[in-house]
Amino acid sequence: PAGSTAVDFAYAVSPATAGSAVGVLVNGLRKPMENSLSHGQVVDLITGPYADPPDSWLAAAHSGHARAHLKAAIASRRAEEAAALGRAAVARALAADGEHGDAKHGDAKHGDVKHGDVKHGDVKHGDAGRRLRDLEDDGTAFSAARRLGFLDLDALYEAVGRDKLSAPRFLTHLGIGASQA
Repeated sequence: PAGSTAVDFAYAVSPATAGSAVGVLVNGLRKPMENSLSHGQVVDLITGPYADPPDSWLAAAHSGHARAHLKAAIASRRAEEAAALGRAAVARALAADGEHGDAKHGDAKHGDVKHGDVKHGDVKHGDAGRRLRDLEDDGTAFSAARRLGFLDLDALYEAVGRDKLSAPRFLTHLGIGASQA
């Protein structure tokens, strides 16, 4: 379309190529991907390893094809970032729970840290990370996520990362936390 940019060109070539585009040469000169193109210009994409597209490309894209791919990629990246933040929040909540001496989970297989193992309230985040992995690996976390209406743990962690569900509330559904005191 009129006003097309190198971003539109990259997605017209292929979404995979666009995902690895790091720059463009227009008539032999390096230009930003957001650069508008004119009919008759010689365009060479500079590619590298695949990377998520920057948000600025969405504003530069004029074609529906490019915009659709960019919106999907940006939404996916933001969901992954929120899920990572949410998982970290759950791990911090597990660590805080252990520091308060509530680390005893009813079943010893759910974690390395029991009430008797907590010394001076010193539970490291690594211990909480291991406890969380144990809860994920044995299906306990997944079952709690399903009971809360989430399809999988990524969706649950994304909700925690977006502040739609609190980490302590999730811990309560795991049988850990304030309700166990």
